[in-house]
Amino acid sequence: AWNDLFVKAIAHHLLVASGYHSPDRKTALAREKWLEDTQVDVAGALKKSLTSFGGLFTGGFTDAFKTDHQRTQEEWADRNEATEAKTEIAQAVDENEAQWLVERVGRDGKLHDNEKALIEFIKEDSLDIHPLLHPLLDKVA
Repeated sequence: AWNDLFVKAIAHHLLVASGYHSPDRKTALAREKWLEDTQVDVAGALKKSLTSFGGLFTGGFTDAFKTDHQRTQEEWADRNEATEAKTEIAQAVDENEAQWLVERVGRDGKLHDNEKALIEFIKEDSLDIHPLLHPLLDKVA
């Protein structure tokens, strides 16, 4: 059970796209400032609403006649396409990930069973393996 947990935890860390990207400091601070703002800008909110409504009569007019189902399908299609692209990129072991792994696997002079299993898992599941990992792959093969 430990071997399986170890392999999947490390491999998923290296090969899976989470889709979450933390905001940069400036954006995070701006969000925090917005949340702490206790003054209500009714005129600004009304202006934004009217601007959005006006968009129906310019570029977004055709969207007004789409059903909710059509809009939902289009949104999910876009999300799925973006997720597939991120997953494809994430399945490649890049230089930083390879270096991180090389520095840790076998650093006590022994290649343990869970480390071997991890290398085999990456070999089978990764679409692109960085050359730094080839010596480890050779040890396991």
